[in-house]
Amino acid sequence: MNKENKSTLKAIITIPAVIIIIFVALFAYSGIWPPLVVVDSESMQHGDQSSIGTIDTGDIVIIKETNSFEDITTYAEGLSTGHKTYSGYGDVIVYNSEYLNKSIIHRAIIKLEYDELTNSFSAPSLNDINENLWEADGGHSYSNLKDEIVLKNVPYTKDGEIKINLKNILYDMGSSPHSGIVTMGDGNTRVDQNSGISDLVEEKDITGKARGEIPWFGIVNLIANGHGLSSVPQNSKTDFVIALVLIIGVPIGLSEIIDYRKKKKD
Repeated sequence: MNKENKSTLKAIITIPAVIIIIFVALFAYSGIWPPLVVVDSESMQHGDQSSIGTIDTGDIVIIKETNSFEDITTYAEGLSTGHKTYSGYGDVIVYNSEYLNKSIIHRAIIKLEYDELTNSFSAPSLNDINENLWEADGGHSYSNLKDEIVLKNVPYTKDGEIKINLKNILYDMGSSPHSGIVTMGDGNTRVDQNSGISDLVEEKDITGKARGEIPWFGIVNLIANGHGLSSVPQNSKTDFVIALVLIIGVPIGLSEIIDYRKKKKD
């Protein structure tokens, strides 16, 4: 076997081995399989252009397993603790929507605790936030809430506010009201619980929380599954092509340079 054939065989063996090692490492970190989610909608985008550090259509997001509220920081809690992910306060979670029968990747906004005696909600995390940043049922009490919670000065939303209609949430849950987390896509105008996407997210619904991303390369999956690229930001498409050229072109170029230098010495 000549040197060229040996090099080709080595590459054929090495590349799959590296891919397997990467996926094993991701699974060990994530705790769930698959450890990656491809973003196929623009619901988490912060604008028409994509950017590193936000979740955009065509990105691949790494998911870490969790099914406990204790492991999740909501937007409201993040306001008081400073905890941020993906250019916003709080964690981005993956949960199963019974309404849509699919997984949703959206930001955890606030936890509501249901009180069956008063048929109302309380939101204790509001008590730790500056009163200029929220309003509940027209005032600043965080308990016995039945009307609306408004979170103010939210930078990535269109009108700067997140409005949570508690009346509709109670009505939609019917005879089985419960506590849970309010969720919302950063690029959406309404919370999931007022948009027919999900009722309050319970611990049993949660798959994990987003931790890290691989930008643009989910485009391959979107093409393969016939999703189309209309919702993928144009700069993501451009960056993806550039990344592909670099990944393929740089090793080939280096190999050619090395071969040229060897031939020159010989």
